[in-house]
Amino acid sequence: MGRLSRHRKVKSCDPFFKGQKDVDISSNAPVQASQLDSQPVPRKANDLFKDGQKIKLKGKKGKRGKEKKNRGKLDVQRRPGETRREFYQRLDKQAAEEVNKILVKEKRVSQKRKEFLKTRKASKKRQNAMQEDEHKEFITDKVKFGEVVNEPPSFTARPKHAGDEASRKTKMDSLLLQNKLKDQGHQDEHNKPQTLPKSKKRKHMNAFEKQINDKRRLDAIAAYRKIKKKHMQENAS
Repeated sequence: MGRLSRHRKVKSCDPFFKGQKDVDISSNAPVQASQLDSQPVPRKANDLFKDGQKIKLKGKKGKRGKEKKNRGKLDVQRRPGETRREFYQRLDKQAAEEVNKILVKEKRVSQKRKEFLKTRKASKKRQNAMQEDEHKEFITDKVKFGEVVNEPPSFTARPKHAGDEASRKTKMDSLLLQNKLKDQGHQDEHNKPQTLPKSKKRKHMNAFEKQINDKRRLDAIAAYRKIKKKHMQENAS
């Protein structure tokens, strides 16, 4: 940035000159208080001021909207206290940042376009395959005028999933065997003696089932006592 104005002294161009020197006394005079306001701000002080402003802006959400609005605008005005060299450096830096943002955005858009074209190509390929399959299913033979057919066509090639005669015979035998075993199983189920269902334990019954079970038990006891009393009377007589 150069030296400050208070350190600038007027020096003689000819060191061997011995005559009277016409020198402006005001250039070597001390700096007045009014002249201090017009001096440029040191770079380190300017950087510290900028860092402080950034720290303040981090905690304020209200100013983020203004930053987004002014993000696309470049500050091309020369600031007070800024030298020409600093002004040009700031412009170069801002221009480089904007160019990088545009390049990144274009790269992102091109990547999305590639993915879109890839998916569209795959879907188009699937659609063409489906159309070909439908065309094969509904294909018809073109019969020329006057063409006569005396017998059905004879196929010389064997179907894809068809086996030989021995495999077909074994398949038929296995099917017959399965049918016989199935019929035998039905006969065994009919001849099998029927068993009474297992009674449920009392601890697994609910209140209603317990009440029904107690009533049946009391009825059975009463019937047994009645039969026993009848036998005793018959023996006594």
